[in-house]
Amino acid sequence: MNKKRALFLLILAFILIFGAENIANTLIRILEQDIFEEEIRKEPTTTETFEGNETYEDTDILEENETQTIAITKTSSELVTPDKEPPYIKFYKKLDNTTITVNNDKLIVEHYDRWLPYLWISINNNTIHLPPYPLYEYNTTAVPATYVYINSTYSRAEYPLNEIIKQIKVFYKDGANIELNIDVESKLCYIELIENDTLGFTTCDNAIYLPSISFYGDSMYDVIVYDVNTTVIEFLQNQLINELGATSYYDLVWKLLEWIDENTEYEYIYAIYDVKTPIEFYYERIGICADYAVFTASALLAGGFNETYILEFNTIEEAHATAGVEINGVLYILDQRLPVYEWNDYVEYVFKPEGTVMQILKISLDEHGSSVIEIRPINPNQLMIMNKYPDTYPSDTIPEQLVHDAMTILSNKLGFTYTSSCLYNQYYRWELLDWEVLKAYTPLFHRQFASLLASTIEKYLYSDLSKARCVWSTIKDNTLYIYIG
Repeated sequence: MNKKRALFLLILAFILIFGAENIANTLIRILEQDIFEEEIRKEPTTTETFEGNETYEDTDILEENETQTIAITKTSSELVTPDKEPPYIKFYKKLDNTTITVNNDKLIVEHYDRWLPYLWISINNNTIHLPPYPLYEYNTTAVPATYVYINSTYSRAEYPLNEIIKQIKVFYKDGANIELNIDVESKLCYIELIENDTLGFTTCDNAIYLPSISFYGDSMYDVIVYDVNTTVIEFLQNQLINELGATSYYDLVWKLLEWIDENTEYEYIYAIYDVKTPIEFYYERIGICADYAVFTASALLAGGFNETYILEFNTIEEAHATAGVEINGVLYILDQRLPVYEWNDYVEYVFKPEGTVMQILKISLDEHGSSVIEIRPINPNQLMIMNKYPDTYPSDTIPEQLVHDAMTILSNKLGFTYTSSCLYNQYYRWELLDWEVLKAYTPLFHRQFASLLASTIEKYLYSDLSKARCVWSTIKDNTLYIYIG
C-alpha cells in the first residue's frame, strides 16, 4: 500500500469515529478513483494512431457479458480543420444552400433543402441536362444521377464524371464557355475541362431562370417527395388499412393488392396528366402505372412496413413502374392486379428478359414523418444485383395441394362432391393451361392462391359446377384438368 493511500485510510478512520459522514463519503470516492486509475495503468494496451492527431486505445480485454469500451483521446482540444480538401476531392464549390464537389469519378451535388436543384450544362448553344432521374424526352442530351438521396432537410445526387466529360467533348470547341446552371440558386458557374479528364470551377454569376426551364412538375418523384408523409399515412391507415383486417404482413400484402384489383381502373388517357397523390388516387380510383405505384408503396408504409420500393422498367412496348416490398428477404411485386409475384417469377413471366430495370426507388419515413428517398439507376449489367432475392418455388409446377384446397373451397360453397369416382362418370372436361395464378404460386401465399384459383375456376365453370353431382381434378404435363359429372 502506498503512502498516500495509507494516509487516506488513517484520516478516514478518524472521521468515521467522530461522525463526519459527508467528508468520509467524499474521501471514499477519491480513494476508489485512485485504485481504479492504478489498475488501468497495469493493463496492457494496444494503440493505433490515425490522422488528425487522435489515438484510439483498446484494452482488448472482453470478459463474458461485458461490453468493450474504447477510450478516445485527442492531443488538441479544438476540432482540426484541414488547410485544403482531402486529396480525393479535386474541386469544391460552396454556394448559398448547395455544394458541388468533383472527385476522381463523380460530380456530387448536395443541397440543404427538401429537393435537389436542377442542373444543366450549356456549351456552344447545346444543353446537357443533369437530372436526378432519367428523362424520357426525345432528342434530349442528359446524364442522369447514378445515386440520389432525399430527406426533409438534405438532398444529394452523384453523377458519373466520365459521362459528363464525354458529352462535353461532343460539343466543345477551343475557347468555348462551359456553363453550369443551377436553377434554385439562380447561379451560372463557369467550369473548365482540365487535361481532358476532370472538371474545375472558376467563377459564378447571378442568373434569372424561367420556371419552365426545369423538367420538374408533379412527376412521380415530386409526389413522393412532397405528398408521402405522416398525414397521408394516417389517412390510408384509417380509410383503407384498418378496413382490410389483415392478420399478418403476408395477408396485408395480398389484401391490399386485392382491394386495388377490385376497386380501381387503369386508364391510358391519364398519362398526359400529373401523377396523382395517394389521397387523390384513393378517391378517384383511376390512373396509370405511376399512380398505382405511388399509391401502393404509400399504403404499404401505412400498413407498417419500414420501407417500400418502386421499380421502373423499360420494356419492348413502353416504360412501366410498379411497387414492391421485402418480407423475410424475399422481394414481392404488387403490380395493379392479383396475384402477388415474387421477383423471380415477375421477371420470367411479366417483365420478361427483353425489358431492363431502369432504376429502383427505396422509400421510407424519417422521424419527422417526411419521406426519405434513395434512387439507384440499374443498367442491364447490374441486373444481377437483383439475383440476391430467392425463388421460394423454383419448379413453377402446379401443386396438387393447391388444386385440392381450391376444389374443396368450391365443394363447400356449391355443394358438389369432390371425389375421384367422378373421373369415370364425367360429362364435361375443362382444361386450364398457362394461367397466371399457377405461374406465380409461392407456398408463402398458399391459402390466398387457393382462394384465387377457386374463384377463377368458378368464374369459368359456375353454370356447370352449380349443377354438378361430383367433380374431380388431375394434373398432367403441368396442365390442370377438371372433370364434372
